[in-house]
Amino acid sequence: MNGKGDTQRPLNKLAFDLGFDRIFGALRKRRPKNISKPKNQHQQVLDYLDTNGTITTAQANIHLGISRLSARIFELKQKGYEFDRVDVVLQNRVGKDIRCGRWRLKS
Repeated sequence: MNGKGDTQRPLNKLAFDLGFDRIFGALRKRRPKNISKPKNQHQQVLDYLDTNGTITTAQANIHLGISRLSARIFELKQKGYEFDRVDVVLQNRVGKDIRCGRWRLKS
């Protein structure tokens, strides 16, 4: 055969890595080593509550990128955290009244 894909791929990791580095220029080696892992959503919610006191679904979505805050609160309750929930009435972007929950940690 003659052409693309006519040779078998290397079976050992070293040969694969050398081929990858030859093609893509050792991209894996250029990453900084001191990048910390991003915080998980549970820790983001707890940190937000520490700094602001309360959180709503809208705030979680805008500031933290968490679209299902009630699920994260439920999971935190299973881990032993206790929350108070108060229903608040807010207006959406078209002026219609909507009801949502505002959570805070019990002290």
